[in-house]
Amino acid sequence: MMSNKPMPVMTEISAPFWNGLKEGRIQLQQCNACQAWNFYPRRHCAHCLAHDLSWKEVSG
Repeated sequence: MMSNKPMPVMTEISAPFWNGLKEGRIQLQQCNACQAWNFYPRRHCAHCLAHDLSWKEVSG
């Protein structure tokens, strides 16, 4: 049975997340300033607003 649900669109910001899933890995953004984890992918930290985010592999 096919689903007519809309699928997420890969953007420049979210590409590492989606590419990691294709490779069987889960990656999330972590702020280098306050160490907070951020999901959904974005350009700045949702907690401290720093623009210093890194992609880190997580176990899920």
